[in-house]
Amino acid sequence: MILKRIISYSFNLGLIILLFGLVLNFMCFNKSFYRYEYSRLDTAASIGMSSKDLEKTTDVLLGYLKGDYEDLTISVKVNGESREVFNEREKAHMVDVLALYNGFQTIVRSCAIIVGLSLIAIFVLKIRVFDIKRSYTHCLMIFGGFLLAIIIFCLVDFNAFWTQFHHIFFTNDLWLLDPNKDILIQMVPGPFFNDLVLGIIILFGLSLALYYILLRILKRRDINV
Repeated sequence: MILKRIISYSFNLGLIILLFGLVLNFMCFNKSFYRYEYSRLDTAASIGMSSKDLEKTTDVLLGYLKGDYEDLTISVKVNGESREVFNEREKAHMVDVLALYNGFQTIVRSCAIIVGLSLIAIFVLKIRVFDIKRSYTHCLMIFGGFLLAIIIFCLVDFNAFWTQFHHIFFTNDLWLLDPNKDILIQMVPGPFFNDLVLGIIILFGLSLALYYILLRILKRRDINV
């Protein structure tokens, strides 16, 4: 039945995007990850900022993306002198980042609604796990290939990948920050984003694999939804 196929594909596609959104939020707002990277890269010392001030600045930066702060105005001591952390170019770039993030969150919330409605339809129409697994396998082939391509791109030349990412999602050059004077890029340099992107890819891949295993288990037990 065509309707059942549409619902199965809608459920799986929505769930895949929803899972990616959850993984993205987990990694991007995971303060333990930031502390680990700051320690590994000796970030506080390289900036000339105390670890306490670095953590406070990070709280403001992440809080701004969450909507807890209206702007990125924060002053701390850098190299012994009190100053505002972010300059106007950095703030302008973060306005673009916030717009991109909010746009993606709108997509994720829409997918959550699609998943919820599709799940209701799955129960009402008694769609078999076999059909859900089959449509997911097709979706996984597409996303899996895309994911593999990104992994290879990152491993071969992460800088080229990161540059291309910015060219695709930003319409200006505000993202081209100076690592010698812009604290934003000093806080989260290339190696930081390298680990962040790979962490997102690994967790997303694991979540897709776990969902696939769950469908196989349900299918073997002949459980209808």
